[in-house]
Amino acid sequence: MLGTGGLVRAYGRCCADTVRNANIVNMIEHEEYAFIMPYPMWAKLSDMFAYYGTIQETDFSDVVKVKVWIPAFTSEMFLHEVSERTDAKVLGERMAVSYRPYRENK
Repeated sequence: MLGTGGLVRAYGRCCADTVRNANIVNMIEHEEYAFIMPYPMWAKLSDMFAYYGTIQETDFSDVVKVKVWIPAFTSEMFLHEVSERTDAKVLGERMAVSYRPYRENK
């Protein structure tokens, strides 16, 4: 059995080891966008979605429904490219804003 002092040292050592071995993760503001599109448009956009951000959710039914997280600083360029590739037939709706881990272009 450890006494109070032993417990404090054990927990302190555990905390110090955890902090020492932790990785630093850069967190930046992201925006979540939802898209609904016909299948032919998905073929034009899927690679671009993965390039710009993280595809969070996809639903393939009579249409394709996609939710994607995009770094906020790229959202204007991202939405412009979606519009260009689809002749403005697919528009995203911003659903949420959150700080998420940032990874530079894969």
